[in-house]
Amino acid sequence: TLFGDGNYTVASGVVVAPDGVVATAYHVIDKPPPVLARGVMTHSGKVYAVREILAADKPSDVALLKIDASNLAAAPVSHGDPEGAPVTVISHPSSNFFSLTQGYISRYWAATSYGELTVRMSVTADFADGSSGGPIFNSRGAVTGVVSATDAFGDQMVRRSAAPADAIRRLVRQPAAQPRDPTEAQQE
Repeated sequence: TLFGDGNYTVASGVVVAPDGVVATAYHVIDKPPPVLARGVMTHSGKVYAVREILAADKPSDVALLKIDASNLAAAPVSHGDPEGAPVTVISHPSSNFFSLTQGYISRYWAATSYGELTVRMSVTADFADGSSGGPIFNSRGAVTGVVSATDAFGDQMVRRSAAPADAIRRLVRQPAAQPRDPTEAQQE
């Protein structure tokens, strides 16, 4: 994201449909104006402008972006994986592009976010600032979550939380150009 004052932020994401649909964390796109431009860089170094935000779920911290691209290699989205399943995170911590870490799904838990009950996933794979929105892959190469946040428990432990695959799948099933209104989930 490029801002009007010349500053920028770097985050992560994953292509989930070959026609240019990218999943990332909601907080990656939730930036104050003026936002001059948003772009997506593929592993090959090609940069695509973000054309629109297709769907967003603030409480789950997931968003789908559309870029002008076709025939991209897309990762399938998992139907969910159990605690203890091995995972691999590919992200851009502190602009160290395409860093890979491995770990396990340590737990799922319910949390209230923006007044809505949502499910969160915790992993032991390491990540840091700039990793938000990065894919968490299961052992079969499917996206089982996207990086969301870290929470420090004193000086002893850091919980690494993510939006699980179900949150991504809910957005993918929505009609294009219909951003998810967080208040709709309360009516479902």
